Amino acid sequence: MKTWIKQILRENLDEIKTTPKGEFGSGCFHCVYKSNKNPNRLYKIGAKQTVMGWVDIFKSNPKIFPKIYRVFPYNKNPYNMVVEIEKLNTQNA
Repeated sequence: MKTWIKQILRENLDEIKTTPKGEFGSGCFHCVYKSNKNPNRLYKIGAKQTVMGWVDIFKSNPKIFPKIYRVFPYNKNPYNMVVEIEKLNTQNA
């Protein structure tokens, strides 16, 4: 595999797998964690069926809900999904 591809994969996978993240908050069906690389993004982790239900709603209403950057399976539990979302500024809300 080419070196630049390995570097890109390493950077992206390090953020997901190996870096401990402090919990930002939680709800009934998910936990939210801060991104260590990008302070404007959060990771929401929850059950696959529940997550896929609200992901569709978020994507269909971009003026109301935060932007979704990507959705991928949680490596520690195959029944959970991780959603990388935009961190909103709630101080001015």
